[in-house]
Amino acid sequence: MPFVNEIWNKSRRYLKLVVLQRSTPDNIALSFAIGTFIAIIPMFGAGILLGLAIAFMFRKLNKIALMSAFVVWNPLFTVPLIALSGNIGNLLFDGMEVVKYELEFFNNFFTFTRRFLVGNLIIDAIFTLISYFAIKHLFIWYQKRREMRKLKAACKKEAFAVVPKE
Repeated sequence: MPFVNEIWNKSRRYLKLVVLQRSTPDNIALSFAIGTFIAIIPMFGAGILLGLAIAFMFRKLNKIALMSAFVVWNPLFTVPLIALSGNIGNLLFDGMEVVKYELEFFNNFFTFTRRFLVGNLIIDAIFTLISYFAIKHLFIWYQKRREMRKLKAACKKEAFAVVPKE
């Protein structure tokens, strides 16, 4: 499974880059959540440009965490969410009265767009909140694990250190 190993290795490198930037867990989680929100909204390529613009407008955001959300939320994951958006919108607006326009195109466009966008915003909000808390807890866990490894290494060095004679 070289494909899975490659993804795992890239993920570890991104995580190390994020850790080396010395950001707080809240900052990293917020940056990733903002990236998630932008990545899930179907903007067909313009999302990355919007992500870059936000990353440079707000200097305190962790740019690597924000842009890594676009790696996670690639089309493989977002296409099923687009279909789910339509289904959720249909459930919410099933029996509601539709505004009628003289041109049938506008009737179809308004009905579809309203259902799709509301469904997508619901999914987007859910996944943004989940990603915020998941990344925050993952980063805290990783920091604790890293500190424990440093302590163990320091203890080993101390245990094997030769005490000089006076």
